[in-house]
Amino acid sequence: MYLCENVFRAYAQMWYNHAMKRNIMPSPRKVLVDISLLHASGRDIVSGIFRHIEANCRWELKLFQSEENPLTPEKIDAAVADGVAGIIMTSVHSTDVERALARTTVPVVLIGVRNKVIETSRSGVATIRNDNNGIGTMGAEYFARHGQFRTFGFVSAGSGLDWSSEREMAFAETIARYGKRIEVFRTAASPGSEDDRRDLAKWLASLPAPTALMTACDWRNEHVLDACKEIGMDVPGKISLIGVDNDEFVCSHTAPSLSSILPNHEEMGASAAATLDRMMAGRRFTASITIPPKRIVERESSSFIPPSTMLVERALNFISANACDGIAVADVVRHLNVSRRLAELRFKEIEGRTMRDAIESVRLERLTSLLVGTRRPIAAIAHECGFQNPNAIEHLFKKRFGISMREYRHTFS
Repeated sequence: MYLCENVFRAYAQMWYNHAMKRNIMPSPRKVLVDISLLHASGRDIVSGIFRHIEANCRWELKLFQSEENPLTPEKIDAAVADGVAGIIMTSVHSTDVERALARTTVPVVLIGVRNKVIETSRSGVATIRNDNNGIGTMGAEYFARHGQFRTFGFVSAGSGLDWSSEREMAFAETIARYGKRIEVFRTAASPGSEDDRRDLAKWLASLPAPTALMTACDWRNEHVLDACKEIGMDVPGKISLIGVDNDEFVCSHTAPSLSSILPNHEEMGASAAATLDRMMAGRRFTASITIPPKRIVERESSSFIPPSTMLVERALNFISANACDGIAVADVVRHLNVSRRLAELRFKEIEGRTMRDAIESVRLERLTSLLVGTRRPIAAIAHECGFQNPNAIEHLFKKRFGISMREYRHTFS
């Protein structure tokens, strides 16, 4: 669902009403702003621009929403002829627009992208960008500090997107410092398309669990979650997910909810406005300003549970040490500090048997050892091995070995 230019106007009206209360009238200085509000990043950037305007300057904004009112060379030329003194935009949609911005007589600030053609403008171009290396590193460090994963993966947002590639590279380099390698999903298909979702599901199914997976952005993370559901892959049991942008609409309304790295998009908007202010005041320069991410917002998709192999290993160690003390499955679960359902499921997946079977096996192993190695009474040995019911152990023993305990002792002593 596309957000229209009216949303921009709502932002502008909100600021205008506040300005009127302070007796601040918009000045004749005009600024063209072309920012998509489809995702949280664009909305936060616009908030940052208005924050700067409210505190520092008096602009009259000419607003474009690329999905419904795309910027064209003709519109750029018309805006400049109408007195626009500066331009802020988050994407460049065609080579014609590139050339129009390169030849324009007003300064341009690009947010989130770099463009070598536009940077040749004689009026100066500044770029405000996320620290994509910092974002990729933050995601990798987060996973590396939490749990033992068999696989680390990254899902790109599509081909030709520098910001996605930079996040991927930083993620891979950081994971490599921990002696691990990553699996990367890239596709020539349009992200979210039927072909993309089919290939993504196939790729996810091939990853050895447990997997730590970072996606380039939240909307891509939603694609991954949908694919996991299609193939029955438990999140976060078998795969832990984290995206980027902290889009509340996407992250908080999925099941499970999605963890995300929170960039400082509002600061990017404020920095873009402040930079354009200086450029419109006569400071011609070409500069790149990088804004670091704020933090990770943890939700259910990366709620760290002990990875399967480690969980089962802990269960086996506990059973081995305590089986003959009369423990039950509930005691093992309490030691693991996870739900009984999860513990039993993971144990069966890895061991191919139940925890109760494992407890009985340890007890029987001890029992057979004592039957052969000592002449103590059989009832005392059974009790020592954790079997409280003489009739039950006699039945279990004969079922397991085909003979009675007395016959076993006579045969193997």
